[in-house]
Amino acid sequence: MTKKFKKDRAFCQPLVVQEPCNVLCGLFGIELPSIDCRTEQRLQQLQKSLGEAQEDRRGVDGRLESAQTALALQEETIRRNERERKAMADRINALERQVVSAETERRQINVRLSKTSWISNHVKFGLFRVA
Repeated sequence: MTKKFKKDRAFCQPLVVQEPCNVLCGLFGIELPSIDCRTEQRLQQLQKSLGEAQEDRRGVDGRLESAQTALALQEETIRRNERERKAMADRINALERQVVSAETERRQINVRLSKTSWISNHVKFGLFRVA
């Protein structure tokens, strides 16, 4: 079995990769003699791609969380602005009612003033006698 391991190891050595290609051959050469260096290299590439994808996912998750936080803040701002808008509308309605009331009161005062003025002029000129 040792010779077979050495043969697998020798088969693996010509490939040039960052990590030794024979890692799996060395670990599993006896148990899995059918693993060759191309399979091992592909596995390493897939593991590297998986690591990069997981890192990218963490970045996307972070951006998503930030976007959700910003969205929640914007929604709260919208709710606050809607409350303020309603309060302003209520205040405007109250002020409009006060204006209508003040105009009504002004008209009533003008009518009384006009009557008082009329009576005063008639009394002054003797056209109206006070009993």
